[in-house]
Amino acid sequence: GQLFHALSWMVMHSLWQGLLLTILAGTIVSATKRSSPSLRYSLLTALLFCFIVATLVTFSWQWQMNGDAMAANWNNGPTVSAQEIVPEYNWWTGFTQFMNQYSGWFIPAWAVVVLLKLVRMLVDFYYVNRLRTAYINEPGETWTIRLQQLTRAMGIRKQVVLLESGLVNIPLVAGHFKPVILVPLGILTRLSAAEVEAFLLHELAHIRRHDYLVNLIQRVTSILFFFNPGVLWLSSLISAERENCCDDMAITHTDD
Repeated sequence: GQLFHALSWMVMHSLWQGLLLTILAGTIVSATKRSSPSLRYSLLTALLFCFIVATLVTFSWQWQMNGDAMAANWNNGPTVSAQEIVPEYNWWTGFTQFMNQYSGWFIPAWAVVVLLKLVRMLVDFYYVNRLRTAYINEPGETWTIRLQQLTRAMGIRKQVVLLESGLVNIPLVAGHFKPVILVPLGILTRLSAAEVEAFLLHELAHIRRHDYLVNLIQRVTSILFFFNPGVLWLSSLISAERENCCDDMAITHTDD
């Protein structure tokens, strides 16, 4: 009961927190139109982390309040009169009673949806990991050597592998500790060398910036608060600015 109480109120409070999040995110986007994507990305990411902290604080506060109330009722026992334990009825009291009464149904339904989305995320991770080994082709020595040169130019100390894949439609990075850049089969011959280097630099920028970590936090937060449009919108803004930041890093190294 204490867990359901804290979770239900955390979820409900996240709605007005999400509204505030939307207002602040819109303000940041409007105020930084002429600023670099890196600044917008940093501010929006900081806003996401502030929201996460706010929800954790809300959960902790509700957990403690409910625990204190239960302890007080237990200690006072039957000596507490009805007038002392029944507050004056108003809209907030009615809403509180509704939440306390139906949290036993509301939270399990929320948990089922979250569980299904987490399973979907794990399936996606498995699929991306499978891309590293299925229907792949080595690009040849020329591009392997060139990728090593670009990796050093980006200041990346990890060994990055380049592979052509018959399962992907766009270039992407798979893995973090042993990153692999997967490109569509035949794209290395269809595009010019400058164009290939441009998108390789973009993918290397993701590795250099450790984007996997923020992306993982984003996805888990979006799963937990799948019902909150403010969180989903902020996550989409962060994803868009992340790509812009990587484009900027690629342009810095190509001067084109």
